[in-house]
Order: sequence, then structure tokens, then C-alpha cells
Amino acid sequence: MKMSGPCFKQNDNIVAQFDGDVNINATFGSELEATVTVPVLNKTGRLPVKLSIDGGNSFEHNGVFTSVAINRYKLSVERVNSDSWEVNSSVDISWDSESIGGLNDQVLIELARYEMGEDDVVLHSFRKALETSNTGRSQFVITTGQEDGEIEGRFINLVRVSRKETASNVSQSQWVWSDLFAWSNAPLAREMCRKWYMNEPNPGKFKADPSLQPCPRILTQAVADRGRIMSDEECNPSNRDGCSRYHPVTWVQINNVATIPLAT
Repeated sequence: MKMSGPCFKQNDNIVAQFDGDVNINATFGSELEATVTVPVLNKTGRLPVKLSIDGGNSFEHNGVFTSVAINRYKLSVERVNSDSWEVNSSVDISWDSESIGGLNDQVLIELARYEMGEDDVVLHSFRKALETSNTGRSQFVITTGQEDGEIEGRFINLVRVSRKETASNVSQSQWVWSDLFAWSNAPLAREMCRKWYMNEPNPGKFKADPSLQPCPRILTQAVADRGRIMSDEECNPSNRDGCSRYHPVTWVQINNVATIPLAT
């Protein structure tokens, strides 16, 4: 992300703060511009951004950053034949090599593994898969135990391809990402479903929750209720593949904008 103003100096220690608590070092470009790599925010919508020129000791400049759902953005890392990805088998990815460096540069391929915290999704760890040349295509193998964690806390994954330290001046980004995915694990599917079912609260708690609003009865009513209802990013008229994968025979899925604290 490019940031303009105030008048930067080359020796300024520029820091951008996203959503009130995520500080990222920025890079001086000119008196009028600095750049920063936006972190994974786990949120969508309009988020506050603050700017510091003294290393984060004070944030005197404010702005707004719009975080867009990842599936509205063209993925820079494609998981080739993604539906057939399994552990202990070779998997194939491709990426836009020009976006993160030159063809002679080295890149690091990693799994970013996320898990549920107490009340939010949090980063668990990065697992190195491969270090290779920035050719735009590679294969690697993830072995059992590296992919999904323990059954009590399964991971959701992304593939990250990041450039290593390089003098290349053609890079637009420091890293690029794949879509979200979970590894296929048929032997544990029954046990995972059972644990999910046992963790769900009694439905009576939902009925007693005053924050739980009634659902719209027809689609036009849901579309009109923009403040409370939104279409599901994974199943809407612009994402037919998502509907067929996650909600078969469904044309559009709608969700409450506000989360329900009791839901797991």
C-alpha cells in the first residue's frame, strides 16, 4: 500500500498501524510517498490506519483502509488441482513470478496455519515447505503431522510464497498468497463431526439471545436489509463455483452481519 504525506524524510522511522494494534514497518520512497506491506488482518471492511514517523512512539496521522474479502481478489498463488490435494502426495502450485522479484531470485514456500483462539482465528505458525527459484511454478510434499494439527484444534491453511532478501527492484510485493483450504482427512472426518456437534450449545440458548434477529423471509427483503444482512462471499451469483462446493443447489447464501457470540 502506498501512503502519501506528511513530508517524509529519509531517516524517518515510518510505521503504519492497522486496526488499532497491528504495527508494520514502512519503507521510505520519497518526500511524498512511503510503502507498506499490508498484513493478514482476518477482517473485512473499513479499518482505521494510523501513521507514525518516530518508530511507533506516536501516531499523529490517520486514515482508512478497506480490507476486501480474499475471494474477491484474484489469487496470486494457484493451487493446481486443489480438490485433490492430500498429505504425503506431491502437490503443485503456480504464482506470478514477476510480482515478487526476478526469475533469478529465490523464494520461500510456506504453509500459514491458523487455528481458533478463545474468540477469534489466530495464526498458529508457518511451516516451511520448500525453498526454490522464482520460476512461477513448483511442487512439494507435506507429510503427515505437518498439515492439520491435533483433532481438537484443526488448522485452516494458506500457501505463502515470499521472496528472500534480494537487490531486485522489479518486485511489487514481498509475498503472495493462495486461497484458504483445509487438507482432506477422511479417517478423522467422523470424529471431527462428532466433536463439532458436542461443542454446539443447546438451541434453546439461541432462542433466548436478544441479539438474535429473525431471518428475512424472501431474498428481496434480505437484499434491501443492507445494514443487517449480507450475501455469503462463498456463495452468491458472482461465485457459482463456491455455491456448488459449499452449498449444493443453493443460488445465494445470506448471513447476518453481526456475529452471534454463542455460535461456534
